[in-house]
Amino acid sequence: MLVIATLSGMAAVAGEAALEPKMRKRHITLAADTPERTHVVAVAGDTATVLLFDSPLVPSSVEVGASRERFERLEVTERALVLMPREDLAPRERVLVSVRFADGLMPQRLQLALVSDPATLDLQLRVSRTPLAPEALQQRVLDLARRCEETGGFGAVLHTQDLGGALTQGSFIVESFDGVATLQPQVSGGRVFRSTSFAALEVHLTQPSDAAPWRLERIELEHRGARLRIHPLQEEVPMHRPRAAGRILLEVPAPEALADGAQLVLHLFDGETSRHVTVRGRVEVSTR
Repeated sequence: MLVIATLSGMAAVAGEAALEPKMRKRHITLAADTPERTHVVAVAGDTATVLLFDSPLVPSSVEVGASRERFERLEVTERALVLMPREDLAPRERVLVSVRFADGLMPQRLQLALVSDPATLDLQLRVSRTPLAPEALQQRVLDLARRCEETGGFGAVLHTQDLGGALTQGSFIVESFDGVATLQPQVSGGRVFRSTSFAALEVHLTQPSDAAPWRLERIELEHRGARLRIHPLQEEVPMHRPRAAGRILLEVPAPEALADGAQLVLHLFDGETSRHVTVRGRVEVSTR
């Protein structure tokens, strides 16, 4: 009986040892010339998983597809990401985590799927990115040129900004215009561009043939009663000449001001006189 008990105890100990997950240190390579993919990372409760990067991150860009309260530690520095769940995930559960790189190079984002695996546990992952091959880089440039043409000449500006995600396009519809029509430029609407961290408003301007000289010095945007001075990204045609027509692209500091249905008031100021034009309009973004 003593021998049987001893053998049983040894078997139990061996069984417990077999349940211990294999601790891993891995390396992830992100290639800019291949489609983005989601990388699976095995985590465990009360155990830290550390990701080390060879490129700087945007710490505020981390997104978690679960409540942050489920993590004992969720820390992002310039070149590291620390993840520690409070408890093991459910057997079939996948928690998505993404973080954006700060240099704007491709790929711009790392996407992870956190899972619970009784056989393995990722303690450390080193993440590196490989540069584009010359042929792939040339194709990227050609694709960028095509996109610039499709966005009506403003693509060179829009596609070199840190957009922070997919870019949504809509329309700016002019509803009313305050001022003497023959004395200042007319605004006939335009387009809006918006992402999670970037927003821009395009306005079309026409200078009447009999208007007095006008030099557009400043534009302000009024949204929900607050005035925001907006920064011109590009001006295609100077607006001080009679019969001049063109477009101006303006960066808006508050992306929510260009949400669907937003009511906007534009104020245009002449740099030579005290003339002031007020334009009221709304934003329309297609949901199809």
